[in-house]
Amino acid sequence: MTAAGFASQRYLDISWVIFFATLGNVLADNIAYWVTRRYGYSIFSRIGFQKVVDSPVFASLPGRIEQHALAIIFLVASKSSRQSP
Repeated sequence: MTAAGFASQRYLDISWVIFFATLGNVLADNIAYWVTRRYGYSIFSRIGFQKVVDSPVFASLPGRIEQHALAIIFLVASKSSRQSP
């Protein structure tokens, strides 16, 4: 938001602001994905959700996610784009 404000006053070039905002968004999304994929189960277990991790519904989630991957990506992306700060 600050960078966009500076770009509107011509202190920064808007194309660079858009480039770095997009780059930061993509990098943060990928880092969050890989950290969750690597440590997700152990974090859930450590914070007291062992019963959830051991449930059959939780065990079926990877298959369900693979089966409906495009729909999940669309719903998550559309929900996050509608949220206001």
